[in-house]
Amino acid sequence: MQAPLQRTPLVLRRIALFEAVKGLLALAAVCGVISLRHTDLHAATDAFLLRHGIDPERHYTRLFVESVAKATNRHVGELVALGLAYALVRLV
Repeated sequence: MQAPLQRTPLVLRRIALFEAVKGLLALAAVCGVISLRHTDLHAATDAFLLRHGIDPERHYTRLFVESVAKATNRHVGELVALGLAYALVRLV
């Protein structure tokens, strides 16, 4: 006699859906970073801050702007690779 199949608990399905959504959001973020690969990151950062009314002289904002100024295309490539790995883990 064959044992009846058990249904996957609803909580487990919700957790899987949540992880899949996180993976898709990470994939979307990676696509956004790829689109910025051949642009002036400093100018894009300044435009973003001005568009959203964020004061660039605040402490954490200034740290963010300084770190973006140090970024190179190699750093962007590494960020893309890490983002793709994270998305892959979440989607699996």
